[in-house]
Amino acid sequence: MNVYILYIFYSRIWSNASRYLKYIKFFFNFLYFKWFKLRTYLKSRLGIGFGGSKLLYSRRRNNIPIAYIPLVNYKLFTHLPSIAVAFIHYGYFCEYTTLFYQSTGLYFTVNLINKTLFNYYMFNKNLMYSLVNSVTYIFYLGFLHVNDLIYFISDLITCQIILARSYGSYAKIIAIDEFTNFFLIKLPSQKRILFFVLTNVLLYQNVEYLEKFNHQKAGFYQNRTRRSIVRGVAMNPVDHPHGGRTKTIRCPLTPWGWPTK
Repeated sequence: MNVYILYIFYSRIWSNASRYLKYIKFFFNFLYFKWFKLRTYLKSRLGIGFGGSKLLYSRRRNNIPIAYIPLVNYKLFTHLPSIAVAFIHYGYFCEYTTLFYQSTGLYFTVNLINKTLFNYYMFNKNLMYSLVNSVTYIFYLGFLHVNDLIYFISDLITCQIILARSYGSYAKIIAIDEFTNFFLIKLPSQKRILFFVLTNVLLYQNVEYLEKFNHQKAGFYQNRTRRSIVRGVAMNPVDHPHGGRTKTIRCPLTPWGWPTK
């Protein structure tokens, strides 16, 4: 059995000027994009501390999951093999992959890997397909049970993914009506909507999602012998956990909120 692997170019910029910039370059010219890391600190609060949970970018998964939605636009283009590829990146649902929809070359390339074509994913630099150890599978609601977590809920009529598309968001199956074959699903917005049994969904399998957050105080890594990125320069909040302005216009308070002066 032949194994087909498609390579991409994955690079990270480590310079001080652009250390929050990443590039991904495919062998396709139209799939060249970049993204920035999000800021994890508050701005312009005039003395208010940078509290709350902080996102740990070092614990993010390095793989780039790709969901395969079969025959998503077969009604518009019936003379071509129609496929759809949805890039699921951290916090974003990449809409610019619509050029993949009628990519016959990619269709036949993936078709050589496996005839079932349920799902494939990119792990680090390789595009690999695995029926057993893949990121996720496409299910009908009829195969799932109550209290199962799902995401990427598609519309039965338009065959488009419409609900629970963001990274980390998921819906929950509340109840099942066996007489009408309708499923009551609780959305991330706490709304409850009925879906038919033939609705395509993905089973929620976000591994290590809760490990991205750190609820400790500042200096969490400094106390564990991990030095900061910038040393010997001004400690701004973006560079150092203890960074920030020292002069404030806020009255000093006790831990219980009473003024100390």
